[in-house]
Amino acid sequence: MTTVRESFVLAMVDRLEGISVSAGYNNDIPGGVLRTEQEPQGVIDVPVITVWEEERRQRSESVGWTITLTIDVTFWAQQAPDDPVATHVYLDSLREDALRAIGDSITINDHLFMIEDMDEQTFPILDGNPEIGFTLSPSFTYRLDPKDPTLLR
Repeated sequence: MTTVRESFVLAMVDRLEGISVSAGYNNDIPGGVLRTEQEPQGVIDVPVITVWEEERRQRSESVGWTITLTIDVTFWAQQAPDDPVATHVYLDSLREDALRAIGDSITINDHLFMIEDMDEQTFPILDGNPEIGFTLSPSFTYRLDPKDPTLLR
């Protein structure tokens, strides 16, 4: 049985895997989507997306578990120093793709969950370093039934 947490992550990964020029996005993601908390090592194809999640739980006897799940979606890319496209323009095109793919909600087991908050962190752009990217961190809050913590409320 897939957990609620995993259902959210799988839904997000599925959306991100749909990013491609042929699907109407600005960019292809040849490196794919990886489930890892760390910077991808040895990945040749960029851009690549990493996905990692963390949650905060709060328990109430009457309500059960209230969980805030944050999914970190990091786009890793590289840009050659002689690329005629400005770095901020390239990052903006990736960001536009990310925001479109993430959307504003996810449906899990017939329950609609709106993104409540989304932080963003852009990598510092350093001279001579071709690595660029950013992390978007959408957050969702959901409740689990106090009698059966595998069921949404």
